[in-house]
Amino acid sequence: MSKQKQDNSTICKVRLSYRYTDLMALSEYLERQAQKGWYLTSLETGTFTAGEKKIVRYCVEVIPEADRIADDRASGGDDDFQELLTLCEDSGWTFVCHKNDVCVFMSGNPRSPAINTDRAAKVDAICKAERQRRVSSWCTAAVMLIGMLILTLNDHSRIQPWLKWSLFGLCAVVGAAFLSEAIESL
Repeated sequence: MSKQKQDNSTICKVRLSYRYTDLMALSEYLERQAQKGWYLTSLETGTFTAGEKKIVRYCVEVIPEADRIADDRASGGDDDFQELLTLCEDSGWTFVCHKNDVCVFMSGNPRSPAINTDRAAKVDAICKAERQRRVSSWCTAAVMLIGMLILTLNDHSRIQPWLKWSLFGLCAVVGAAFLSEAIESL
């Protein structure tokens, strides 16, 4: 997590890099930032706003399909997510923002109870989100690979034969690597 740029004295943008398995570290980072007076407003853009320096507690949770749920909530739908937010608020947590399946909550009370204490449910949510991320990466790689193959094997292109076969070999190696990772993660 590195500071990328500072727009002015009240807004700071930071490149937030995290994995689903490192969400506790992200929570701790956000808590340290709050002690310095910077509060997360957007996980998507890494935007922090300046405020009063204080000790707060952050909780970062993986909630499957949070993106879709939040969009439904904005259009007036999805009672389940609204119920979850109400339960969190009753426990002292305030919904801050989300990015994909990752939701950020904040509490002014350092002794607020944890939002999700079911370890198995946490692991299942993280595994599901990680699988979705990998499938998305594989699909992107497959589309790129197919595009390279089409360009490489196009008879009308003026690419030298040795370069054509080199690109084809590179595509085959990259494709095999992605395929082995896909098989390994299943």
